[in-house]
Amino acid sequence: MTLEPTFRTGRVASALLVLGAILSFVACDGDDCDGGTCVCSSGASCEFECDEPPCHVDCKGDNDSCTGACGNGDCTCGKGSDCDFSCKVSPCHVLMQVQNGEFKRVFPTKAGTMDCAAKNVVQVKLDLLGS
Repeated sequence: MTLEPTFRTGRVASALLVLGAILSFVACDGDDCDGGTCVCSSGASCEFECDEPPCHVDCKGDNDSCTGACGNGDCTCGKGSDCDFSCKVSPCHVLMQVQNGEFKRVFPTKAGTMDCAAKNVVQVKLDLLGS
């Protein structure tokens, strides 16, 4: 079965909403992570890994070192902190379409599965400032 990419805004937005809901159960690892948010207390040095998005990192302030991966989430660097954030996305997805007013699974067709092939993530380098 060959799938052609679909770029219609409504279909893509619907698929992303469903994907976000499916992936919202896994988070960062670390002792100070709760519900996908990793917190580095004021004055502490922290390093957080993101096993699977969504992951959020919150460096409260005056952190000598606060590093972490933000995946489908936000990273904040408090005043006086030295922060180093990277971005991580999950390769897993489910393609859904709205058909006759209902969400229908298109790919993969088997219920309860996702396509998690590494080829689903493509790294793109953007020069947004034209430098």
